[in-house]
Amino acid sequence: MDLSMPKGTDAAVTDRSDCQSRQHSLQQPKSEDLVALLQPVLAQESEIIAAYLFGSAAKGHMRAGSDVDVAIVLDGHGPRTDRKRLFDRLLPVLCRAVRHDVHLIILNDASYLLRAQVVHDGRLIHVADPEKLAWFRMISTALYAEFSPILEMTRAGLQRKLRERTRA
Repeated sequence: MDLSMPKGTDAAVTDRSDCQSRQHSLQQPKSEDLVALLQPVLAQESEIIAAYLFGSAAKGHMRAGSDVDVAIVLDGHGPRTDRKRLFDRLLPVLCRAVRHDVHLIILNDASYLLRAQVVHDGRLIHVADPEKLAWFRMISTALYAEFSPILEMTRAGLQRKLRERTRA
């Protein structure tokens, strides 16, 4: 299954204004070091049932200017205001912990494509409830499988229209 995703297509809230330029070292952190720094912070939040490190940080390919991509799975479907408060509280704490910019995603609110990509390719770094995580993974994979043909048709149509406009 091809889970590649164009940059900037996730729909989750990702305001990073509290995390600007916290890179205190020219040397990029190793994936294992990031996990060790992130796990204690994530474990303190009872609403988080699981967390993933994804992107270049998970693969060990961080470069200058890379951020640390973290996706969290929350318990239940609470009000968005509660999720926003958790996000606003957690983001600066994660930035301070890793001393780096963090791109935090609430995976429950992300697109089907991003959910599937993170679940499939991300590095699981925290699990508070394995049963709820298994359910979330199953639903995310099923939703992606169900809607991926529609997403692909939409993408192909947009690409065709863009090509037509550039020729005109």
